Formats: sequence, structure tokens, C-alpha cells
Amino acid sequence: MKKANLIFFIALAIVSFGFVSNYFTDVPESPDGIHFFKGSWKEAVAKAKAENKLIFLDVYATWCGPCRMLKKKTFPDKTAGQYFNDHYVNVSIDGETEEGSTLVQKYALSAYPSLVILNAEEKPVAIEFGYHSADWLLDFGRTNLEEQNTK
Repeated sequence: MKKANLIFFIALAIVSFGFVSNYFTDVPESPDGIHFFKGSWKEAVAKAKAENKLIFLDVYATWCGPCRMLKKKTFPDKTAGQYFNDHYVNVSIDGETEEGSTLVQKYALSAYPSLVILNAEEKPVAIEFGYHSADWLLDFGRTNLEEQNTK
């Protein structure tokens, strides 16, 4: 009986590890959704300055469930993607990397995911935390862009 229990728990651990590792693998970017800048933070800031755009920053952690939901459900949205791709330099960074932890400290981010809109001078315009729908994100982007354009 002890041997059967041991085999059961080992099998359960192997299956669970498979689900967990599959859960934390990278979610591919949707062709219709938000396209995130590939490069360093400094390069993204330079791009925002050159294009006279705001920066949309997604700070996540690989173990964060709401972060994964954003990547799977919100960021692939076609309408949000079109808007953010046209009006923002979009950056997604792991807050637990060296570059990410610097930004977490700099902007005093206290939770994952952190959704930050910054101007090209790296000054925060708006900061929100947690999972949100594509409609909410679109409203967040539009409202903050309009406010910056009226200043």
C-alpha cells in the first residue's frame, strides 16, 4: 500500500509539474493585438521621443496569474492592439529581471501586473495594477492620451 501511495504521489507531481510549467511558458504575441517593443528600456524611451509618443509599460512576473491573463485575453484584442500600436511605444518587461526591478523601484510599483503610462521624459502619467479587460485598457489608453494632448 505504501508503495502504491508513493507511485501515486510521484505521478501526481509529474503531471502537476507539466501543467505548471505549461502555464508559465511564454504566451506568443498576437498578430492583431498589442505589439511590444523588442529592445532595451533606453531604446524604447529613445523611440518614444523620436516618434513623439507616450510609453505603455506592462510590468509582469512570470509566476503571476493576472499577468498571464492579460497576455492571453487582453493584449491580443484587435481594437486595443490597433489603438496602442498607433499611439504608444509598448513595452512589456519582467519586473524580476535586473532592468525590470530598476523600473519597479523607480516608479514604486507595488503589485503585478503594473500598467504604467509614461511620457517620453519617463514621467508617469498613470499607474494601474491588476488584470483588466481589453475595453478597460482601451479606455485607459484613450483617456490618458487625450489628457496629455490637452496639456
